[in-house]
Amino acid sequence: MTYLRNLIFLLILTLIATNTLFGQHNYVPLDRAYTNHLIDRLEMKSDTLSEQIHTSHRPYSRKSVAGMIDKIENDIMASYESGSIIFSDPQDRVQRYYLLKDNLDWTDKGKLFSNFKKFKPLYKYKGSLLLVDKKDFVLSINPILNFEVAKETDNDDLLFKNTRGLELRGIISDKLAFHTTITENQARHPKYVQNYIFNSYLSLPFQNRFAAFRDNGVDYFNATGYISFQPIKNIDLTFGHDKHFFGNGYRSLFLSDFSGNYPFLKINTKLWKFEYTNLFTEFISQFKGNEGNVYGYADGERIRKYSAMHHLSLNITRKLNIGIFESIIFSRGNGYEINYLNPIIFYRSIENQIGGTDNVLLGFDFKWKAFKNSLFYGQLLLDEWRFSAIIENNGDWRNKNGFQLGFKTVDLLGVHSLDVQLEYNQVRPYTYSHSDTISNFTHYNQPLAHPLGANFRELVGIVNYQTRFKVNASLKTMVAQIGTDIGDLNYGNNLFLGYNTRFQDFNNDLLQGNKNDLFLSNLVVSYNFWHNMFFDLSYTFRENLSDDNSLDYKSHTFSAGLRVNIGRSDYLF
Repeated sequence: MTYLRNLIFLLILTLIATNTLFGQHNYVPLDRAYTNHLIDRLEMKSDTLSEQIHTSHRPYSRKSVAGMIDKIENDIMASYESGSIIFSDPQDRVQRYYLLKDNLDWTDKGKLFSNFKKFKPLYKYKGSLLLVDKKDFVLSINPILNFEVAKETDNDDLLFKNTRGLELRGIISDKLAFHTTITENQARHPKYVQNYIFNSYLSLPFQNRFAAFRDNGVDYFNATGYISFQPIKNIDLTFGHDKHFFGNGYRSLFLSDFSGNYPFLKINTKLWKFEYTNLFTEFISQFKGNEGNVYGYADGERIRKYSAMHHLSLNITRKLNIGIFESIIFSRGNGYEINYLNPIIFYRSIENQIGGTDNVLLGFDFKWKAFKNSLFYGQLLLDEWRFSAIIENNGDWRNKNGFQLGFKTVDLLGVHSLDVQLEYNQVRPYTYSHSDTISNFTHYNQPLAHPLGANFRELVGIVNYQTRFKVNASLKTMVAQIGTDIGDLNYGNNLFLGYNTRFQDFNNDLLQGNKNDLFLSNLVVSYNFWHNMFFDLSYTFRENLSDDNSLDYKSHTFSAGLRVNIGRSDYLF
């Protein structure tokens, strides 16, 4: 990997030195669920798919968000002239200006004075603690805080989360953008999350390395950072340490944000109705904690593995988008496989030519604005596919695949900001796993796609409602069935087991093994009293009923907390 890093840095320094950069991008963090939801609903309320943003890949570019709102503002003015007024509700305007305030480095329209005069220049504008806006330099600085306390039934311990940090982002000479966040965290989670961390996976959802903290608590440091620029027009390069999400759903079967951060190089190309994304990454292979070690991780150097991914998104019509996804995960003793650096070739063909046994995934996705304010979306994932076995219907283990089908609508029944989403996900046994225990589709002991792994089916329902008084309510409910292993028998749920340890070659069915029925419902009511500052009250009910009675679990969790410039981490699995 060393020579790849040197190549990347050499490329960056060369491009900067030549002074031929065209522009840059920074991005809306993936954890800002409220902000990302406002972006999605603005596109859904438009007559056509956005020309600025292809929503099948996140994080969204702040520059593109500002461009999308500018276009909407122009369309609104045109609608007044034509008499067919769009976005007529005053709350639409409030939501647009929320996004403009969130992107002060890209538009002056959001620079609303805060009337917070006592400590100027702090919070001169509502969207930033400190904004420096000079001709050749823009810098935005914001604090990150999250203080939360919670109580779980049948748990004597007080649950909590304590996060302090800082976010910095900026633009240099309109050529180079940068973004970084650092946070220090301590937390104690509900029992089912504690079991996931300390017993099942030795990993912390959404994070990487951690240490044990007091009784059943965790202490961890989290950092993200990247630089971004345009070497030529229409092509963006981003190099950094963060994570990505492919898909239009709540879940992703391709790549989600459930695991921790990782180093990456992203090349994003936008031409006409196309958006083409290349992603080159380094992941950490699975590991075990040291025996008797109070830390939830193994000491020493971890085994690295690498991936190359690409996704092509195309707006076929004004209302239909389709996409093609391919990824390959591999491990090499001498570093990165240089053949996979080719940005415009199918990885499966390269793998066959070099005689490799790397882990290739192929996927297809779509988004269709079928009705006003509504759309259908979905994903089809192919790990392996045996057409003859499908015809014979013999339960061949090699038919490793999954699919997603979802529906979203906004302003349901004419009620403004009453938004509903319904999504079904299903993944067959042994999907994402590999012959070895390194090249599976995981990072730092966590799935890279769906948090339930494989051998499951799931239905997710989400209802969001925002009042005109800065109160937002969100109800997320999931009903899932999962087939887990029995003893040492591999029934296809555990991605970390090599598929050569499978229970049988044929007659493999969805949910085979130890069947679990999982129900989880999470209600959050938030008051947005300042930009990106929320006071939250939440209630979570989780129940798991298993063929193995020792895995039965039922709990109620109540929490209250204050968040500043950070999203919620709701453990919906």
